[in-house]
Amino acid sequence: MRGEQQDETMPTDTIQKLFEYVSEIEQLSITGGEPSLAPEPIRWIAYFAKSYSIKIGSFFCATNAGEYSKEFVDALNGLYTVCTAPDKCILTISTDQYHSEADPKALSEYRKLSYYSTEKEKGFLPKGNILLEGRAAENNLGRFSKPFTEHIYDFDMHGWNMHIGDRIYINALGDVLLDPDLSYLNQTDENIGNIWQSPFDQILIESFYKLPEQYLPENNQRYVYCVHIASEANTITIKPNESRVYYLSPLKAVSAYQSVLNNLRITPVYSKDGRIPDDLDMKFGELPEIEDRCAGTEIRYLLPGATPKTVIVEIFRCPIEEDYDDVRK
Repeated sequence: MRGEQQDETMPTDTIQKLFEYVSEIEQLSITGGEPSLAPEPIRWIAYFAKSYSIKIGSFFCATNAGEYSKEFVDALNGLYTVCTAPDKCILTISTDQYHSEADPKALSEYRKLSYYSTEKEKGFLPKGNILLEGRAAENNLGRFSKPFTEHIYDFDMHGWNMHIGDRIYINALGDVLLDPDLSYLNQTDENIGNIWQSPFDQILIESFYKLPEQYLPENNQRYVYCVHIASEANTITIKPNESRVYYLSPLKAVSAYQSVLNNLRITPVYSKDGRIPDDLDMKFGELPEIEDRCAGTEIRYLLPGATPKTVIVEIFRCPIEEDYDDVRK
């Protein structure tokens, strides 16, 4: 869906340059294009992980299995041996109406691997599950577009060490992206930097989310931050639902808030079987900042001929009146 095929493979020196800044990767996603056509970069990933003593927890890789490749299997097996959480490693095959028929030998051999998963063996992919990007947008196949992510929300700094919980995506050209599903055109327009033009750590730091003033404590007043979700029936749940989760850190609350909105844009649920109707539309609108509401979004679920349904996601500052140490406990 990313666009017309490009003859690009991540160079070895780009992998090396990236790994000079990395000490640990919880999950490594290998994507394309078609990963089975480029086993060499996978071998270099395993090599540099060993050379630089980089911990890789697990990997995820999806292939179209258009042709069996022993070199691809050998490369994945080599990467598998350096992973610290091998039970979470996944190779899967994309089988749906938008992929060509898989090679029977590839299907048979890949399914024998201990880390193989049927996760992408869907057979039929409903239109409502396709993002409105690249060729999917050009051919009016996708339903929902995701707004471009501009910031890294889930991060911590401890001395010289940086921990990032959000997914960071590096394409074959060295562009740094915060969304792995952007079309090639949007990757060019919406990347946050390029590791050949700026140090990787500096690119990340400059994209850290900076808290607006309305989130910060005033006059020594202490707060907890509540992420509140209120949904009508047949939206994200079958029945009406309301939830509140409290955070001591405003940054953690912001991260949770953004995560909820991102997940709603990708996987809205509107039916008992969890399938997304092809004619479902969603409208996102900002709620005004009033009193102690720091941020808020209203999502309207629209189906032809049906009454609109609403989901509210918001963050409130809640002043703490009692002893703060008691609240922490």
